[in-house]
Parts: sequence; C-alpha cells; structure tokens
Amino acid sequence: MAPRKKRARTDDTQTDDDPPEVDELQEENSKPQPHETLWHDDGNIVLATDAFLYRVHKGVLAKNSTVFRNMFMLPGDGTEGGTAGLGDGVWDGVPMVKMAGDDDVDVYNLLMALYDRKHYRMYETTTLQILISLIVMSAKYECEDIRAEIVKHLKEHYPSKLDDFQKAKTRELFNDPPVDYHFRLLSVAHMLYTPSLLPSLYYHCSLHDLKNILSWLHLISRNDLDKIIRGRERMAKYAYEAVTDALLPENECGNRACFRKRAELVIMNNNYDSYDRPPLPLEMPPSGILHLPDSKAKHAEICEPCVQNYRLSLNWLRKTFWRDLPCIFFMDEWDKMETELHAEAED
Repeated sequence: MAPRKKRARTDDTQTDDDPPEVDELQEENSKPQPHETLWHDDGNIVLATDAFLYRVHKGVLAKNSTVFRNMFMLPGDGTEGGTAGLGDGVWDGVPMVKMAGDDDVDVYNLLMALYDRKHYRMYETTTLQILISLIVMSAKYECEDIRAEIVKHLKEHYPSKLDDFQKAKTRELFNDPPVDYHFRLLSVAHMLYTPSLLPSLYYHCSLHDLKNILSWLHLISRNDLDKIIRGRERMAKYAYEAVTDALLPENECGNRACFRKRAELVIMNNNYDSYDRPPLPLEMPPSGILHLPDSKAKHAEICEPCVQNYRLSLNWLRKTFWRDLPCIFFMDEWDKMETELHAEAED
C-alpha cells in the first residue's frame, strides 16, 4: 500500500494539539535510546553511542580508565551540560559524553565488564566479540587492569613455553568461534603490547590452507600477512626434518630391511598425494609418523633401537622448532621478548 500523504498545512504555525510530523517521528525513533541494562538511575554521566545511551557512574569509569579519570579532572567549560571540558549536552539533567569513533558493541562490552564480573572472567571461555571489544577499548581508554587480565588469559592459549603450548591444546578460549578467529584476534593483538603472544598466534594462522589465508587477508595488516606467508614457507623445512632427518640419521643400524621400511615412510611423508602437507613437529604425536594409520604396519618392521632413536630425534626437533618459532616469523627470540616485557612493566 502506498504511504499516506501528509495533509498540506494552511498556515505556518503549529499548535500543541497538532500531531507530530512523520519526519519528526522518524527522527525521534532514530535517536539513541536509554539502554535497558546499563541505565542506572543514580548514574551521573551518560555515554552516548549511535545506538544507545548508557547512564553510568563517573567514579566507576575513573577507577578503571586513566583516560576517563583525566577527562573528569578537567575543568568544566561553563556551557550547559558541560562536563570535564566537554559540551556534548545533557540528558534529563545528567551530563552526556558522545563516544565518538566507538562502536556500540565495544562500549557495551566494556561497561558490562566493569559492572558485571560474570560478563568476562579471566581463564574462562568467552566470545570472540567480547574479547576483541575489551582489547580495543582497554587500549584506547587505558584500562590497565582489564588489559592485564586479557594478557594473562591469552598467555594460557598463546604461551612462550613449549610445555604450556602442549597444555593449551586441551583448553577452549572461545565459545563456538568462527573458523578465522585466529586472524580476527591477530588484527587487535598488537594493541596489547605483548609481543610474546604473537609467535604462537602467527603459527596457528599459518596452519590454515593458503586459500583460506588469502581469503582472510582483509582482516590483518600487510605486515602480518607477510610474516604468515613467509613463516609458512620456513616451517616446511622443519616438516621435512621431522621425518627425513629423524628416520634416516647418519648412523645407521645396519639392518637393510629396517632401512628400507624407514625410507618408505620418508617417501610417503613427502608425497603430497598422501597428505595435505608434511606434518609439523608440534602437530605430531609422541611417536610421530609411526603413529599415523598408514604407518602402523611398517612400524612393526622397524627395529626397536631405530624406533627409540626416532622418538628422541623428534623430541629434539620439537624443542628446536619451538626455540626458533619467533625467528621463523621474523621476531626477536623468546627470552629477549620476555626481558623487554618485564622492563616495560617495571617502568
């Protein structure tokens, strides 16, 4: 049905009894409205986004954010509703600050984290959006306590120690995350100023197929994409070493049948028709390629000393791979990153 036309007015004045114009109603409905949850009657500041109004407390914001604390310490500008040097107006007599440049979902998640501790708890599973919002907002508004909690949380999943990395495989960071969540997390991880998180995060990104990596390149910076692509190439060296050098060492056992079976395993590993890519040391079980289904029959034909040597060599390669992981992605060594982090914390 066609929209009803407005009746033409016969004069330029409008009485209090006249109904509001359609345009006025649409404009009123498009304005941000008070949020149902984050609207405290005793609040003394209103934060305005393009979607909602949040009536909260200056004291809560100032306690958790250096930026808000400094903002509220500024003298008023003398205008009606002026607060902390800002003249963004008032709402029902309460000073209002427009959150320019902030997404409503980010403002909501930050305020919920401040007012409801169940919204985000360190070491407990959360959602990708909550974590990204808190990283972005804690960086912009200098919420150091929230930032420190997030860093500790992420270190459980992207650690700097090999043993912790193995344990992290059994932990869930997010509830039902999207397949590209490592890339989305990487896009904001630099805001945490914790470089030791990045090598294992780069590593997880590099495990994806090249087709997927290229389809998600819009999520990350050009520099991060370059590190992932070039690091992925460097990791191939360790993928071959994890089988070739470990199964075919310089010191042979002398058993020709054993050597022949180990050589068959190396050829099978390097055959891309059998696997999408050669397995990396960190992705292999303790027995490495001997544990794979196609290898079990051949495993029985390899002499026990060679099996043990292979396991020892694979364990050494895992440690070497982890030691070199930052360098694979063109970063400083683990110890140097940790030392710099501690020095910054002391300052």
